[in-house]
Amino acid sequence: MHSNPVGVQENAAIDSLLRQYMDGLPIDVHQLDKTIATLFARRPPAPNAWASYGDFLLHADLDEDRAVECYARAFSASGYDMGYLQRIVQALEGRDKAELVQRLYLRLNLPDNSS
Repeated sequence: MHSNPVGVQENAAIDSLLRQYMDGLPIDVHQLDKTIATLFARRPPAPNAWASYGDFLLHADLDEDRAVECYARAFSASGYDMGYLQRIVQALEGRDKAELVQRLYLRLNLPDNSS
């Protein structure tokens, strides 16, 4: 994983594992976290992959600060698409994570426009 080229197969495998975990598959979350971090360090992912990683970190209760950073990177990778940021914000608010929304806006140095 550390030196092999990152390809479609690796990205699809990570996406599949994340979906299965969110659906209840018992998995070693710390190992999955390390694997995703390694993969993302080698090749920056698409915005939705960053957002999915943030969701995983929250769902697994691993690290809210890193989750906020993932959402910030998702926004950056989207080309700073405000519509994309709004979808992230709405998803967080839908999970009663208003405090994380405030932290995200602060991290992005944007005024908090959340509801």
